[in-house]
Amino acid sequence: MLKPGYLVPQPIIVQRLPVILDEIAEGALLIPKFHRPFVWKDDQRLDLLDSIKRGMPIGSLVVWRTSHHRLETYRRLGPFVLPEPYEHREVYTYLLDGHQRLSTLYGALRADGEGKEDDVVDGSSPRWPIFYDLEGEEFRLLSRFTKPPATWLPVSRLFSPSSLYEYQRNLVDEGYSILVRRAESLANTFKDYQIASVPIVTEDLNQVTEAFRRVNRQGTKMSEIHMISALMWTSEFDLNERLRQVGEQLAPSGWGDIDHQILLSTIKLYRGIEIDKAAPEEVIKALREEPSLLDELAMYIEHTADFLSRFCRVEGPLALPYKYQLAILADAARQNGGPFQGATADALAEWFWLTTYTEYFSGMASTQLRHAVEHVRAVVTEGASACPPDLPREVSPLRRFDFNSVRSRALVLLLLRRDPRGPDGKPMSAAELVAEMGVEAVPKIFSSRDLGERVSSRGPENRWIVAPKRARALLDALTVLEGSERDELLESHAIPEVAVKKLARGDVAGFLSSRREHLRAIEKRFVESLGLTYAEESIET
Repeated sequence: MLKPGYLVPQPIIVQRLPVILDEIAEGALLIPKFHRPFVWKDDQRLDLLDSIKRGMPIGSLVVWRTSHHRLETYRRLGPFVLPEPYEHREVYTYLLDGHQRLSTLYGALRADGEGKEDDVVDGSSPRWPIFYDLEGEEFRLLSRFTKPPATWLPVSRLFSPSSLYEYQRNLVDEGYSILVRRAESLANTFKDYQIASVPIVTEDLNQVTEAFRRVNRQGTKMSEIHMISALMWTSEFDLNERLRQVGEQLAPSGWGDIDHQILLSTIKLYRGIEIDKAAPEEVIKALREEPSLLDELAMYIEHTADFLSRFCRVEGPLALPYKYQLAILADAARQNGGPFQGATADALAEWFWLTTYTEYFSGMASTQLRHAVEHVRAVVTEGASACPPDLPREVSPLRRFDFNSVRSRALVLLLLRRDPRGPDGKPMSAAELVAEMGVEAVPKIFSSRDLGERVSSRGPENRWIVAPKRARALLDALTVLEGSERDELLESHAIPEVAVKKLARGDVAGFLSSRREHLRAIEKRFVESLGLTYAEESIET
């Protein structure tokens, strides 16, 4: 008996390339809209065609066969219109892996290929048609508004015997008889080229979603939201559009670019669905039974965004340590029935700093995550302690700064509490800067070249919060400003006086060493105020 979560092995199908393209043209093989649009660059398209010419493998396709699920599909492939899929059929066949490859092949081989306005991807439309330079024996793209040489064979003619014959006759008329056989050989190579298709036959959406994730790990990153959007789409309801509207509502608070997967996670919490479980059928059922969930979503995330701004200096998704924190807090806002205030807000702020500094959610299992959700609900509804029962108690000093790590981001958020000042000594919108620019808002003070080989530039002591274009001016201001303005500037960036004195003597390594000790002292006081232990004994000197 097959274990749950396993797919029944299916025989691999090997088909000639023209047959596969015919299936697309006839609407038998469908391209679901959870794929990203056609985005391949010119060199990728030309390399693919060259691989076929040389008889090299281009990878198998993965298709999903289902009798029950009707997905929203692309009506175009590259610049070419596809037929409407049959409304009533026993089995639908959807492409799970191979969209960019088949778009390239369909665009090159099935039509004469003039790009259309609505095919623009990231501001530029791919060039069609593709040619084969019979003299140079390589695939080429024509510069816009220029005429191809007579020896450039449009690849779209390879699968059209009459069109290819006409081109070959023109070659003879132009005095290129020697190239006729080369064109014929290329056509035969493409007609005989075979591609394997691996079918997945199941009605379990969780399995299909997981299969897509795995086969596309190095390419398209499909989240569960793509599958749900495709399954729920109708002319009256487009989940992607609704989530985009939620983003528009959140834009004034700095959260307009929030990942749709975080929104989905929040909806899951509302309905008691495990947050890290791929559960498209459960989410679809929840949204159909309670469409108001989407209306509530923006309101409660707005409450959460306001809380994160006031208590945690988090002004947008780029500054957020964990996506789970936002989803759990938005769920708590719903439990609370509105914004967090008083003792509840203080407790949740403490929970945020505890879970951030201890990297609480890193590698968290499903059961632990469920307990974390239940704990925060108890904080809101019952006044429970902010400290999770299973929270680690020890925090280690940060030795290497990496903004992508939660531990580094914890230090950045702590430094934001000091209201960093600009080169003019005046407060700047530092939290907004970090939310907008991410790691670019935390540049190095000194480059590796400035420090030489003996001094590392990777530590947190060599980072501060400032717009990159103002970083040099800020460094100069350390020794130029005087009086209270200078003192406030140093305090706001956690730079001790002794470090500046060393810098004035040209001792850059001494400056960094003094600041490292100062940063650790600041973190130690803060961490201990949370009831945690700062592991000083492991500090390297």
